[in-house]
Amino acid sequence: MNLIQEKRQIFRDRIKDYTNITTDKEKVYVRFIYSVMQTLMSLNYTDEMQAQFVGRQLGAEEIADNIQNLANFDFDEMELDKVGYRLEWDRLFYGKALLVFDRWDKVKKHPVYRPMSPMARVPDTNPDPVY
Repeated sequence: MNLIQEKRQIFRDRIKDYTNITTDKEKVYVRFIYSVMQTLMSLNYTDEMQAQFVGRQLGAEEIADNIQNLANFDFDEMELDKVGYRLEWDRLFYGKALLVFDRWDKVKKHPVYRPMSPMARVPDTNPDPVY
């Protein structure tokens, strides 16, 4: 075998190991769950709806463009793509996602949100009544 065939065989073995779900019929393979979550994440990001502001009256096109530019600027400045990724991951992994208002950024003049771990807020299923 030449060098290229050896590399291809190595990658074939890696893929076979990554997608091997036939190890035990009674268990769900962990790599399979992870690959399904990654697939769902990629589908959600390619199918993400984007808001588009459009003027409805004569002369309102300039106002709609300004609002659209402001929304795009805020999305980039607040790094909402990173926050959204973490929220989506928590939603798929835990079934819920929590977003917390952290502080007001005085320099950039916008709110700062941070995702909170869903495991930090586990409700008590058998609480003691308080009278």
